[in-house]
Amino acid sequence: MITTTTTAADDFKEVIKTVTESTLKLWKDNASRKEELPTPQIVFDLKGKVAGQYNHKTKQIRVNLSIAMANSKEYLENTLPHEIAHYIVKNSVKFTHKHKPHGRAWKYVMNVLGCEPTVTHSYACSPSRKHTYYEYQCTRCFNTSQFTKIVLMRMVKGSQYTCKCGELINYKNMLK
Repeated sequence: MITTTTTAADDFKEVIKTVTESTLKLWKDNASRKEELPTPQIVFDLKGKVAGQYNHKTKQIRVNLSIAMANSKEYLENTLPHEIAHYIVKNSVKFTHKHKPHGRAWKYVMNVLGCEPTVTHSYACSPSRKHTYYEYQCTRCFNTSQFTKIVLMRMVKGSQYTCKCGELINYKNMLK
């Protein structure tokens, strides 16, 4: 006998899919045109401080599952409808010409969905990665600066950075 166990994350993914379907039904029932929009694909691949994102090229709603689970009520009431509103504006026949991402059409959809049209979230987020900093001391003015490994690797590949005094920063002068 094969048994499967679901995790809290799996359960919450299902909740997000269900809320997405019910939000689209709410749009259909309350919009002036009674069009049926297919449920968009939902992917749970966002990291860092971005809570959600709609990609109009792939027609996917991207979700940061860790932020969503940590702020479940507010996420389901605000952030998810925010992304669904982007999906509706891009895919509904009601909106036939190009619209600004948070313009009048998007605000209209948010209002029809019964949501406050806010653009950013205020969730407490921790950085997705920890940076190692490298210190540089200018050979001309002796000013010190800190750079991440990302910037250091760009320097190795040929990108050039200058000190405030105008001296070219050389990655060989970096100290760990």
